Amino acid sequence: MNIKPSKPLNKMSEKELRKAQGQRLRNSRLQRGLLMKDLTNLMSKHWDNVENVSRLQGYENGTRKMPVTAARQLAEALNVSAAYLLCVDDTLGLSADDMLVLARYKELPDPIRDVVNQLLRITEVKSS
Repeated sequence: MNIKPSKPLNKMSEKELRKAQGQRLRNSRLQRGLLMKDLTNLMSKHWDNVENVSRLQGYENGTRKMPVTAARQLAEALNVSAAYLLCVDDTLGLSADDMLVLARYKELPDPIRDVVNQLLRITEVKSS
């Protein structure tokens, strides 16, 4: 789910921005089926275990400012972009790998794109 802030970034207060970032973080975590403790375990390689839960809760609740370094680390764990988590970019929060695949897809000739699209439709039918 793509969460778009209700206001343009330059019109948001600091509190509104933190809240929008928290919503994106929470939704990205939930979309991946992760509990808060799962994400804090993933983040333990970057953060001190003592404050993992309170830090993550603060980010998700919008009560704590998310620094760029934390956004990058969280984005990597959640397979989204840091720009998406920080509300700098309103795209679907694609990871670097996702963007590379999309760029390569766009470079394909139309007949090959048609084949790829057909394969994707087949996999959708099989998975539903």
